[in-house]
Amino acid sequence: MAITFLQAKKRQRYLIVILGLLVFVSLIIVWQGLARRGGETPAPLSITPEPKEIIINWSVLQDPHLEGLQIFETIAPFEGAVGRKNPFIPY
Repeated sequence: MAITFLQAKKRQRYLIVILGLLVFVSLIIVWQGLARRGGETPAPLSITPEPKEIIINWSVLQDPHLEGLQIFETIAPFEGAVGRKNPFIPY
């Protein structure tokens, strides 16, 4: 009995050491990746020029071709009975 407990304890100790090494190696990899990224300086932001003034040509609306267009009819609201109370139940 004592031998099996010692072997289980020894195996658990090895697993803890391996887990610690994996955590240590992953922390080093993450730390190196962040150190490389943090060393770069971002490019300075350029000053954007002021936007140009927008000029709207309103004389286009006086075009005789636009006067020949017809206005759409208004759609009347639905006056019939609405469908079933619960449309998801079968007939």
